[in-house]
Amino acid sequence: PEVVGNMMKQHATMSKLNSKFYADYPEFQKHKDAVVSVIEKLDAENPFINYEDLLVKAVPEIRKRITLVKSLDTVNTPVPNRDYSNTNIHGAI
Repeated sequence: PEVVGNMMKQHATMSKLNSKFYADYPEFQKHKDAVVSVIEKLDAENPFINYEDLLVKAVPEIRKRITLVKSLDTVNTPVPNRDYSNTNIHGAI
């Protein structure tokens, strides 16, 4: 019972911190995948850091990641020529 109680308490605390984080940074709401990715990366690099400090440390990196993703053109992707009917023009194989 004690272990389960501690886990429930920890889960509630993490949930509160996450809610506060998204309230403080509403621009991250639409980019939760980037937020999770950056936090997991920083958590792996800093395993002993406090979660609150980790969130603060992640903010600049999350902003960089969002800026990078926004600059990608995911609509206009060129279609490569896949006509391989005449393989003799490529020389010896």
